[in-house]
Amino acid sequence: MPAVATARLSKEELAHRWNEIVKQFERVDTDVWIIETNQYGQILMSPLPEGAHQYRGSIITELLGAYFPDHRAFYENPVLTDLGVKNADVVLVGPDQSEQAFGSKALTPAPEICVEILSPSTTQEEIDEKRAACLRAGAKEVWICDRNNRMTFFAPSGQLGRSRLCPDFPLELDLSQRPINKLQQQLLAAYNQLVRTPEDRARLEKENPDLVAERDRIVTTQKRMLLAQQQIQSERSDRRPDHT
Repeated sequence: MPAVATARLSKEELAHRWNEIVKQFERVDTDVWIIETNQYGQILMSPLPEGAHQYRGSIITELLGAYFPDHRAFYENPVLTDLGVKNADVVLVGPDQSEQAFGSKALTPAPEICVEILSPSTTQEEIDEKRAACLRAGAKEVWICDRNNRMTFFAPSGQLGRSRLCPDFPLELDLSQRPINKLQQQLLAAYNQLVRTPEDRARLEKENPDLVAERDRIVTTQKRMLLAQQQIQSERSDRRPDHT
Protein backbone atom coordinates (compact mmCIF):
# COMPACT_ATOMS: atom_id res chain seq x y z
CA MET A 1 0.00 0.00 0.00
CA PRO A 2 1.59 3.35 -1.00
CA ALA A 3 2.60 5.75 1.73
CA VAL A 4 0.33 8.74 2.26
CA ALA A 5 2.03 12.12 2.39
CA THR A 6 1.62 13.67 5.85
CA ALA A 7 4.26 16.42 5.89
CA ARG A 8 3.37 19.79 4.42
CA LEU A 9 5.83 21.00 1.83
CA SER A 10 7.52 24.39 1.87
CA LYS A 11 6.68 26.81 -0.94
CA GLU A 12 10.05 26.03 -2.53
CA GLU A 13 9.25 22.31 -2.42
CA LEU A 14 5.76 22.94 -3.77
CA ALA A 15 7.23 24.94 -6.67
CA HIS A 16 9.66 22.12 -7.46
CA ARG A 17 6.87 19.55 -7.26
CA TRP A 18 4.74 21.65 -9.63
CA ASN A 19 7.55 21.81 -12.18
CA GLU A 20 7.69 18.02 -12.10
CA ILE A 21 3.93 17.81 -12.66
CA VAL A 22 4.07 20.27 -15.56
CA LYS A 23 6.34 17.84 -17.40
CA GLN A 24 3.49 15.32 -17.29
CA PHE A 25 0.92 17.70 -18.79
CA GLU A 26 1.43 16.32 -22.28
CA ARG A 27 -0.11 13.09 -20.99
CA VAL A 28 -3.14 14.90 -19.53
CA ASP A 29 -5.88 16.57 -21.53
CA THR A 30 -5.74 20.02 -19.92
CA ASP A 31 -8.64 21.11 -22.14
CA VAL A 32 -10.80 18.85 -19.97
CA TRP A 33 -9.10 18.88 -16.56
CA ILE A 34 -7.87 21.53 -14.12
CA ILE A 35 -4.65 20.47 -12.41
CA GLU A 36 -3.79 21.68 -8.89
CA THR A 37 -1.91 20.41 -5.85
CA ASN A 38 -2.57 20.40 -2.14
CA GLN A 39 -0.15 21.44 0.60
CA TYR A 40 1.49 18.00 0.45
CA GLY A 41 2.29 18.26 -3.27
CA GLN A 42 -0.35 15.68 -4.23
CA ILE A 43 -2.12 16.17 -7.56
CA LEU A 44 -5.74 17.33 -7.51
CA MET A 45 -7.74 17.04 -10.73
CA SER A 46 -11.18 18.48 -11.38
CA PRO A 47 -13.25 18.86 -14.57
CA LEU A 48 -13.17 22.21 -16.33
CA PRO A 49 -16.10 24.41 -15.25
CA GLU A 50 -19.29 24.58 -17.29
CA GLY A 51 -19.86 27.15 -20.02
CA ALA A 52 -21.57 29.72 -17.78
CA HIS A 53 -18.48 29.80 -15.55
CA GLN A 54 -16.24 30.33 -18.59
CA TYR A 55 -18.52 33.08 -19.90
CA ARG A 56 -18.26 35.04 -16.66
CA GLY A 57 -14.49 34.55 -16.74
CA SER A 58 -14.26 35.91 -20.27
CA ILE A 59 -16.21 39.04 -19.35
CA ILE A 60 -14.06 39.69 -16.27
CA THR A 61 -10.89 39.14 -18.30
CA GLU A 62 -12.02 41.61 -20.96
CA LEU A 63 -13.02 44.21 -18.37
CA LEU A 64 -9.72 43.96 -16.51
CA GLY A 65 -7.85 44.36 -19.80
CA ALA A 66 -9.83 47.54 -20.49
CA TYR A 67 -9.34 49.03 -17.01
CA PHE A 68 -5.62 48.14 -16.85
CA PRO A 69 -4.14 48.64 -20.36
CA ASP A 70 -0.57 48.41 -19.02
CA HIS A 71 -1.29 45.04 -17.35
CA ARG A 72 -2.39 41.66 -18.69
CA ALA A 73 -5.45 39.68 -17.64
CA PHE A 74 -5.38 35.90 -18.04
CA TYR A 75 -8.03 33.20 -17.68
CA GLU A 76 -7.11 30.07 -15.69
CA ASN A 77 -3.58 30.43 -14.27
CA PRO A 78 -1.75 28.44 -11.55
CA VAL A 79 -0.74 30.39 -8.44
CA LEU A 80 1.76 29.18 -5.83
CA THR A 81 0.33 29.38 -2.30
CA ASP A 82 1.16 27.77 1.04
CA LEU A 83 -1.80 25.40 0.46
CA GLY A 84 -0.33 24.18 -2.83
CA VAL A 85 -0.61 25.35 -6.42
CA LYS A 86 -4.14 26.65 -6.92
CA ASN A 87 -5.86 27.54 -10.15
CA ALA A 88 -7.13 31.13 -10.25
CA ASP A 89 -10.05 31.65 -12.62
CA VAL A 90 -8.79 35.09 -13.69
CA VAL A 91 -5.60 36.93 -12.77
CA LEU A 92 -4.30 40.42 -13.41
CA VAL A 93 -0.51 40.59 -13.68
CA GLY A 94 1.84 43.52 -14.04
CA PRO A 95 4.47 43.84 -16.80
CA ASP A 96 7.06 42.03 -14.69
CA GLN A 97 4.93 38.86 -14.52
CA SER A 98 3.36 38.85 -17.99
CA GLU A 99 5.94 36.54 -19.55
CA GLN A 100 5.69 34.10 -16.65
CA ALA A 101 1.89 34.01 -16.96
CA PHE A 102 2.08 32.79 -20.57
CA GLY A 103 3.62 29.48 -19.48
CA SER A 104 2.65 26.74 -17.05
CA LYS A 105 4.90 27.91 -14.21
CA ALA A 106 3.00 28.71 -11.03
CA LEU A 107 2.86 32.46 -10.47
CA THR A 108 4.75 33.70 -7.42
CA PRO A 109 4.17 36.04 -5.79
CA ALA A 110 0.46 35.87 -6.43
CA PRO A 111 -0.81 38.32 -9.06
CA GLU A 112 -2.11 41.72 -7.94
CA ILE A 113 -5.72 40.60 -8.47
CA CYS A 114 -6.97 37.01 -8.32
CA VAL A 115 -10.59 36.33 -9.23
CA GLU A 116 -12.62 33.30 -8.20
CA ILE A 117 -15.87 32.43 -9.97
CA LEU A 118 -18.21 30.27 -7.94
CA SER A 119 -19.45 26.97 -9.31
CA PRO A 120 -22.32 24.83 -8.01
CA SER A 121 -19.82 22.49 -6.35
CA THR A 122 -17.85 25.24 -4.58
CA THR A 123 -18.26 25.22 -0.80
CA GLN A 124 -17.92 28.33 1.38
CA GLU A 125 -15.04 26.70 3.25
CA GLU A 126 -13.16 26.04 0.01
CA ILE A 127 -13.55 29.60 -1.25
CA ASP A 128 -12.59 31.08 2.13
CA GLU A 129 -9.43 28.96 2.28
CA LYS A 130 -8.44 29.75 -1.30
CA ARG A 131 -9.08 33.46 -0.88
CA ALA A 132 -6.95 33.61 2.26
CA ALA A 133 -4.17 31.56 0.63
CA CYS A 134 -3.97 33.90 -2.38
CA LEU A 135 -3.82 36.96 -0.11
CA ARG A 136 -1.06 35.36 1.97
CA ALA A 137 0.77 34.57 -1.27
CA GLY A 138 0.91 38.26 -2.18
CA ALA A 139 -2.33 39.15 -3.96
CA LYS A 140 -3.38 42.72 -3.23
CA GLU A 141 -7.02 41.83 -3.75
CA VAL A 142 -9.14 38.73 -4.32
CA TRP A 143 -12.47 39.13 -6.08
CA ILE A 144 -15.37 36.69 -5.92
CA CYS A 145 -18.05 36.41 -8.61
CA ASP A 146 -21.11 34.47 -7.47
CA ARG A 147 -23.64 32.62 -9.62
CA ASN A 148 -25.92 35.65 -9.64
CA ASN A 149 -23.07 37.65 -11.25
CA ARG A 150 -22.49 39.76 -8.12
CA MET A 151 -18.92 40.78 -7.30
CA THR A 152 -17.39 41.00 -3.83
CA PHE A 153 -13.89 42.30 -3.14
CA PHE A 154 -11.36 41.37 -0.47
CA ALA A 155 -8.02 42.80 0.65
CA PRO A 156 -5.70 41.47 3.40
CA SER A 157 -7.59 43.77 5.80
CA GLY A 158 -10.95 42.16 4.98
CA GLN A 159 -13.98 42.65 2.72
CA LEU A 160 -14.24 45.90 0.76
CA GLY A 161 -17.30 47.77 -0.46
CA ARG A 162 -15.53 48.28 -3.78
CA SER A 163 -12.15 47.36 -5.17
CA ARG A 164 -9.46 49.84 -4.15
CA LEU A 165 -7.39 48.91 -7.18
CA CYS A 166 -10.31 49.36 -9.59
CA PRO A 167 -13.12 51.35 -7.92
CA ASP A 168 -15.09 51.55 -11.19
CA PHE A 169 -15.33 47.78 -11.65
CA PRO A 170 -19.05 46.88 -11.73
CA LEU A 171 -20.64 45.34 -8.66
CA GLU A 172 -22.66 43.08 -10.96
CA LEU A 173 -21.62 41.68 -14.33
CA ASP A 174 -23.61 42.58 -17.43
CA LEU A 175 -24.00 39.26 -19.21
CA SER A 176 -25.23 40.98 -22.35
CA GLN A 177 -21.66 42.17 -22.95
CA ARG A 178 -19.93 40.33 -25.77
CA PRO A 179 -16.44 39.25 -24.67
CA ILE A 180 -14.70 40.47 -27.82
CA ASN A 181 -12.54 43.57 -28.17
CA LYS A 182 -11.96 45.96 -31.03
CA LEU A 183 -8.67 44.31 -32.06
CA GLN A 184 -10.43 40.95 -32.38
CA GLN A 185 -13.21 42.56 -34.40
CA GLN A 186 -10.60 44.01 -36.77
CA LEU A 187 -8.92 40.62 -37.09
CA LEU A 188 -12.20 38.92 -37.95
CA ALA A 189 -12.97 41.61 -40.52
CA ALA A 190 -9.54 41.16 -42.14
CA TYR A 191 -10.03 37.39 -42.26
CA ASN A 192 -13.47 37.73 -43.84
CA GLN A 193 -12.07 40.01 -46.54
CA LEU A 194 -9.30 37.54 -47.37
CA VAL A 195 -11.30 34.32 -47.19
CA ARG A 196 -14.28 33.86 -49.49
CA THR A 197 -13.77 30.25 -50.57
CA PRO A 198 -12.18 27.08 -49.18
CA GLU A 199 -9.28 27.72 -51.56
CA ASP A 200 -8.74 31.15 -49.96
CA ARG A 201 -8.66 29.48 -46.56
CA ALA A 202 -6.08 26.92 -47.66
CA ARG A 203 -3.88 29.64 -49.15
CA LEU A 204 -4.09 31.80 -46.01
CA GLU A 205 -3.21 28.84 -43.80
CA LYS A 206 0.11 28.68 -45.64
CA GLU A 207 0.73 32.43 -45.85
CA ASN A 208 -0.45 33.50 -42.41
CA PRO A 209 -1.16 30.52 -40.14
CA ASP A 210 -1.18 32.71 -37.02
CA LEU A 211 -4.07 34.79 -38.38
CA VAL A 212 -6.08 31.67 -39.18
CA ALA A 213 -5.39 30.11 -35.78
CA GLU A 214 -6.40 33.28 -33.91
CA ARG A 215 -9.58 33.64 -36.00
CA ASP A 216 -10.53 30.04 -35.24
CA ARG A 217 -9.87 30.58 -31.54
CA ILE A 218 -12.11 33.66 -31.44
CA VAL A 219 -14.93 31.94 -33.33
CA THR A 220 -14.74 28.86 -31.07
CA THR A 221 -14.85 31.09 -27.98
CA GLN A 222 -17.86 32.95 -29.32
CA LYS A 223 -19.72 29.69 -29.95
CA ARG A 224 -18.98 28.57 -26.40
CA MET A 225 -20.16 31.90 -25.05
CA LEU A 226 -23.48 31.63 -26.88
CA LEU A 227 -24.02 28.17 -25.42
CA ALA A 228 -23.09 29.54 -22.00
CA GLN A 229 -25.63 32.35 -22.32
CA GLN A 230 -28.30 29.78 -23.09
CA GLN A 231 -27.25 27.80 -20.03
CA ILE A 232 -27.38 30.90 -17.81
CA GLN A 233 -30.86 31.77 -19.05
CA SER A 234 -31.95 28.20 -18.37
CA GLU A 235 -30.53 28.39 -14.82
CA ARG A 236 -32.44 31.60 -14.21
CA SER A 237 -35.67 30.01 -15.44
CA ASP A 238 -35.13 27.01 -13.15
CA ARG A 239 -34.64 29.29 -10.14
CA ARG A 240 -37.84 31.28 -10.73
CA PRO A 241 -40.64 30.29 -8.32
CA ASP A 242 -43.57 28.49 -9.86
CA HIS A 243 -46.71 30.51 -9.11
CA THR A 244 -49.06 28.23 -11.01
